Amino acid sequence: MRKNIGIKPYLLPMPVLVIGTYNEDKSPNAMNVAYGSMRDDKSISLYINPVRKTIKNVLRTKAFTVNLADMEHLLDADYIGIVSGNENKDKLKRTSFEAIKSEFVDAPIISFSPLSIECKFVSYDEKDHRLVGEIVNVCVEEEFIDQEGKIKTESMDLITYNPVENTYNLLGGFVGNAFASKEIMEDENLDMEAEEYSEEYLKKDLDKRIKRITKMEKIMEELSKVQEKLNEALDEFENFKEKAKAFDDYYSSEKWMEDYSADDMGLLPEDMERGVLNEDIPYDVLGENYNLAMRMKDLSRNIFNERN
Repeated sequence: MRKNIGIKPYLLPMPVLVIGTYNEDKSPNAMNVAYGSMRDDKSISLYINPVRKTIKNVLRTKAFTVNLADMEHLLDADYIGIVSGNENKDKLKRTSFEAIKSEFVDAPIISFSPLSIECKFVSYDEKDHRLVGEIVNVCVEEEFIDQEGKIKTESMDLITYNPVENTYNLLGGFVGNAFASKEIMEDENLDMEAEEYSEEYLKKDLDKRIKRITKMEKIMEELSKVQEKLNEALDEFENFKEKAKAFDDYYSSEKWMEDYSADDMGLLPEDMERGVLNEDIPYDVLGENYNLAMRMKDLSRNIFNERN
């Protein structure tokens, strides 16, 4: 049974778009936009309030860039959507983003974006807040282009905005090919029931059949043991998350700075373990969480892809 919940902006998924423009003094500006989509195959529509610095810049320079945000730079993308360019023209300096001069339009490409779309101004409707830009070029980081020249979006780790739960989510992996169902759905000769095999057919190559089954049995048993070990490791890691968070909070707090200063002044016992006060080791340990997450994501992606 369905429940009515009223008028909500619950179109899913919504993109996380970093819009790049230049201020009057040529300093780069960027904002986070979720309300945006393709207008047609050569232009983009964005919905941005006219009070935003981005609109003022676009109306002056007649150009902007649309940069797709990835998981690694989630905090940067979120930050530039919170802080107004009207109040802080240097807000990009607080992020890891850098501005790259576009070869095609008078607007900056935002570094670390896997894919950027360079647009020239077409129109802006102050009533509807709709900005339309014509695509003049798309640039992609080379690491996401394979040897055949195809763009591999799965490895970009692009993020989306979820307005229902007010969260960012990783864009999912491959589940099927687009525009491929018509031939299958309209195939009159498609037999939806399992094919029945004759006894005579099944007796053929019986020895090979037995060897194949025996081999698969062994692989299944090995896989089951590996899965059991992995589940045990994941359970242990999940049960440790509260302690891991406590360590993360400590390393990013003033308490760590105070302890580090106390050690630097020689106030702590010499025989005391002080690896936690090392500027590199704790960072490496915390960073390994990200590496583990990437590894598990790639593993799950490969498993799902092999089934499709």
